[in-house]
Amino acid sequence: MFKDGEQPAITIRVENISDQPREVRMESLAPTLLANKKAQGIWSPADGASMAVITRAALWNGGSSDARMQGRNDTWSWKVESPKSLEQKTALGPKSFLEIRLSFNLPPNEYDFLAGYGGGVHAGQCIASNLVAFDVKPDKTAVNVAVPGR
Repeated sequence: MFKDGEQPAITIRVENISDQPREVRMESLAPTLLANKKAQGIWSPADGASMAVITRAALWNGGSSDARMQGRNDTWSWKVESPKSLEQKTALGPKSFLEIRLSFNLPPNEYDFLAGYGGGVHAGQCIASNLVAFDVKPDKTAVNVAVPGR
């Protein structure tokens, strides 16, 4: 996470909780960022109060850590800060973990972040991270928001 008043950034921690080695495929791990569409009067086909501004973009991008997404009228971008280079596949030993830090450049709004792991909508069981909520202020710094029930 980040401290209030800093640029928004998230650390995704992938853990192997088993007693067997596992492989993490970076093309199956992806961030999702939802924004409050009513806060900016944005039209969206989504029928709820939020819309996906970062979705369907896996962490694997040929190993590049360049910024990933840009919208038509606003920019919602993210960048892999660490590790500096990602491998397409990463082996995780028993009881070990991998941390990937993402930073964001976002317009002011209310946001919810989660990461998902799986082979796509038709590939069977997928795993989602905990939800992280934060607001971005006009100066592009962020404030953490408590998620009810957590």
